[in-house]
Amino acid sequence: MNTGQLVMNLKNAGQDHEFYPTTNEIIDRMAEDIRSKGRDDYHRFGHLSSILDIGAGTGKVLTALSERAELSRLYAIEKSQILCKQLPASVFIVGTDFMEQSLLSK
Repeated sequence: MNTGQLVMNLKNAGQDHEFYPTTNEIIDRMAEDIRSKGRDDYHRFGHLSSILDIGAGTGKVLTALSERAELSRLYAIEKSQILCKQLPASVFIVGTDFMEQSLLSK
């Protein structure tokens, strides 16, 4: 399903909670930043392997960062049930409402 169709489905279902697809240029910059900072954290903590995306959408950012920045544990908070169904199986959904979510219990 292309982005236009997905947005129409979200609108029709009343689940278009400010869906803004992230560009590849932004993802590239994020991956570079994680890799550069990750080297320092790796030496301090022994690993840097997880990320939480709040408003994860389709999981495009999580999937790309797992490949480009070698992150293995992927977590998401996403309101839309339509978008939750688009998330890859490798993404663990922590919750659906950031304001209601207790991250300490996860």
